Amino acid sequence: MIRRYCRDKSEGKRTMCAGILEQALPDGNVTFQAAHDDEIGNGALLRLCKGRGVWIPASRYWLCAPEIASTCSGLQ
Repeated sequence: MIRRYCRDKSEGKRTMCAGILEQALPDGNVTFQAAHDDEIGNGALLRLCKGRGVWIPASRYWLCAPEIASTCSGLQ
């Protein structure tokens, strides 16, 4: 499968699929974030990232190690 990314206005963030953003951090970790009001996107991220990543409630994103991020990126 070929993953197509659309650049978001935020530096370094990429839209993985409708409403889900992925960002690679300088330390190699990857964040995944859905819009606050996107119940479907947040539910999908919860199912994929829970137990594999760390939920950062203050910023409302999942933080995943690079070796785990490819698993969580399977939202297509």
